[in-house]
Amino acid sequence: MHRSRRFLVLLLGLACAGLAGCATFRREADEVTVGLADLRPLDATAFESRLVLVVRVTNSGPAPLSLSGARHRLTLNGHALGAAVTSEPLELAGLSSATQEVVFNLSHLALLPLVGELRREPAARYEIESTFFGAGVFSRGIVARQEGRIDLAAFARAAEPAAAR
Repeated sequence: MHRSRRFLVLLLGLACAGLAGCATFRREADEVTVGLADLRPLDATAFESRLVLVVRVTNSGPAPLSLSGARHRLTLNGHALGAAVTSEPLELAGLSSATQEVVFNLSHLALLPLVGELRREPAARYEIESTFFGAGVFSRGIVARQEGRIDLAAFARAAEPAAAR
C-alpha cells in the first residue's frame, strides 16, 4: 500500500472513531433531568456555609448513560448562590434514576441581597441548573434544569439540633 493511501486509511479510521465517540453521548435535552432531592447543612464559618445537595438524575432514554462528572448552579429568588462540582462517576441504566451527593459552598455575602426578601417571605423560588459530562473524550455537556419552591423556615427548623428546639 502506498504511503499516501495508508495515511488516508488512517485518517478515515480516526474520523470514524471520533464520530462514534460523539454518538455515544448524543442525547436529547429532555432525556436527562435533574431534581433537588434534599438539602442538608454540613458546616459553617463566618463567611460561608457548606451544604450537601442531593440531586436526583434521571435517564429517561432507553440507552445507558455514563457520566464522568457534573457542575450544579443554584439560584434563590433569581440570585446566584454559587456552584458545586463533582468528578464522581455516575452510571445510569436506560429508563432509571439515581441520587448523587455534592458539597455546595454557599457564600454568606451572596445571601446579603436576599435577607430582606427572606424575612418577609421565607418561602423562596429556587432553580438548579446542572451540566453533566459524559465519560469520553468526545463527549459534550448535557444541561438540565429544575425550578421549585422551598420553605426556608422549615429548612432552618430541621437544621437546628434537637436540644435547641
